[in-house]
Formats: sequence, structure tokens, C-alpha cells
Amino acid sequence: MDEPGEPLPLTPGHFLIGEALVNVPDRQCESSNLSLLSRWQFVQGMVQSFWKRWYNEYLSNLMNRYKWSYKVPEPKIGDIVLIKEDNLPPSRWLLGRILEKHPGDDGITRVVTLRTKSSTIKRPTSKICILPVAE
Repeated sequence: MDEPGEPLPLTPGHFLIGEALVNVPDRQCESSNLSLLSRWQFVQGMVQSFWKRWYNEYLSNLMNRYKWSYKVPEPKIGDIVLIKEDNLPPSRWLLGRILEKHPGDDGITRVVTLRTKSSTIKRPTSKICILPVAE
């Protein structure tokens, strides 16, 4: 059972309309006379809230920090990754494929060469999120 104040799990409806598909609209929302600007601001707030939750709940799990306690998963050539950009929202991050690894003197890969849809770039492994692939 859900605890009060605990966030609800993300559903496909959150991607489509910003809330679960099984929810019935509130009566006061149906009958209220919201201006277009107010409605737009509300929707923008919902979108920002969604991306914040997506980043905190999903992406942060992909980028677990294993420093000093676990072996960090080694990126493999051919892995599909999200390329993290600090100045862009997650919805604008590019997809890329690892073409080449550049291990250091200690044999640990900290930089990779990636192919995006328009270019080939080098990025540190701290700025990529390896996406899980169904096998």
C-alpha cells in the first residue's frame, strides 16, 4: 500500500498526459474557468515535475555511484548511452553508441568515443548513462 506523501509510481499516462490514465478529472478542474496562460503554466509545471522525478528516480539508478565500494560496470563497445549535458534538460540529451574505449595507464576506461546521429565525440564515462538493453 502507498504511504501518505509518498510519490506514486510513473505510468505510461505520465508520459502521455502528465498523470495516470485511470484517474478521473477532478470536478473543480472540469468546471473551473482557467485562462490559457494559467493552464499553460500548470502544464509546464507538471512537465518540469515529471522530468525532475524521471531524473531522480530512474536516471540516478542507472548512474549508481560505486566509488570505493563496488566495481564500476565497464562500458562495452556497441553499448547505447545517453550523453549527459549539464546545460540541457534530460529530454534533450543525445543518444549515442560507444565506438571506442580509451583506457588509462591503469587499464580503467574513463573516456569513450561516441557516435551520435550527426557526429563523433569523446566524452568522459562520468557524463554517460549506459542504457539497459533487453536480451
